[in-house]
Amino acid sequence: MGALVWIFLGETLLIGLVGLLDIDGAAAYLPFQALDAADGTGGGDLLPYWAGVAVALGWVALLGAVGTERTRRRDIT
Repeated sequence: MGALVWIFLGETLLIGLVGLLDIDGAAAYLPFQALDAADGTGGGDLLPYWAGVAVALGWVALLGAVGTERTRRRDIT
């Protein structure tokens, strides 16, 4: 559920904010935009295919590391 909220609300708001701040190229590096570029269909403001794959893998690694660290610090006894 959290991922859907992020995709449809959080990232959309960030893309709008980035557009207001006049740094439009930065929006292509957000997680769902990178995944959209990595599916190979291309588009207007998306990254090229291989750049989208690389950025998407970077997001997966970053979020995986954060999740692993949070889980390691929790008391599960």
